[in-house]
Amino acid sequence: MIAAIALVCGTMAYAQPRAIGGRLGWNNDFVYQHSLSEKTYIELNAGMLGFTGTHVDFLHEWIWLTPDWTPKGEWNWFAGVGANVGWRWSDVHPVRDTKGVAQGNYNSRPLMAGAIANIGLEYNFWFPLSLAVDYRPTVGALIGKNAGKVMMDDGTIVPFRFYTEGFFDFAISVRYLFNQKD
Repeated sequence: MIAAIALVCGTMAYAQPRAIGGRLGWNNDFVYQHSLSEKTYIELNAGMLGFTGTHVDFLHEWIWLTPDWTPKGEWNWFAGVGANVGWRWSDVHPVRDTKGVAQGNYNSRPLMAGAIANIGLEYNFWFPLSLAVDYRPTVGALIGKNAGKVMMDDGTIVPFRFYTEGFFDFAISVRYLFNQKD
């Protein structure tokens, strides 16, 4: 899927300003950005969900400040919001009963869905390369058999819990810029 997205993005990358690259941090992603205007763009990320799953993120982002810190290149502060979906193929977590007594560790393979916020700083070089650092917290839910942390009196485990690992998603991105402004 990632290779297909990369191929499509690469072949279409000469019509408008766009960027492709990677994002390395808690999630390791392929990144595709498509400009909507000079100050807004959409971003699609696909990759690893921590080290135990896969995910796809879709964000709408805005450049809200462009400080003039260097004679060459361009600095941009950006922020955005979006949504994501994913799947955890291994999710080992402790489970307690309704009285709080530990019942052991359970493994589930839940689906994940959430909302994303993003804030970061990027530097666009005078050649077609961009480096960025960002913080992207995710608020969501893990849904599926044995996904919860509470075992009911009948022995079933609640099929839902909040996704909290996404609160710590700091990353560095490297992107190639197509049709860069001169």
